[in-house]
Amino acid sequence: MPETYGAKGTGAYYFDGAITPQTNGASGTSTTPATPAIATAIDGSVVDYAWQTNAAWSVAPSAGAPRIAVAFAGAGTYGLTVNDQTIATAGPVGSVSGTTSSPQAWNAAGLILTPSGTITPVGTPMSTRVSSGDVVVGVPSGAVAGDILIG
Repeated sequence: MPETYGAKGTGAYYFDGAITPQTNGASGTSTTPATPAIATAIDGSVVDYAWQTNAAWSVAPSAGAPRIAVAFAGAGTYGLTVNDQTIATAGPVGSVSGTTSSPQAWNAAGLILTPSGTITPVGTPMSTRVSSGDVVVGVPSGAVAGDILIG
């Protein structure tokens, strides 16, 4: 299940819900596809950067470790580049960009993954088993909009 929510590797990171197109995504038609500047809130967070380009890279983005590099294939078939980088100290993370061979459409985003060891459980663990029917679980106090409740 951790992979469902964007965890990497051993599930030591989880997606904290911090991405929205208004704050962490960008698009354009220039030769410099760039992620917007973002900010991490917790030391040791990982930022996944993604670029979708409608032109070949002449200088690919170099921040972090490259994870996916699918080349632009022409005729409206976008290329996809994904890098990730561990941010040692919480705070602002600048924009990351590369250079494409021509000014074509692109999309870029930065996604913050927060170390799972920093998650504070909310509510009381339950060990009740149900053999049939629906399970109804009350929302624990302290839960806020966007929290993922696991029953």
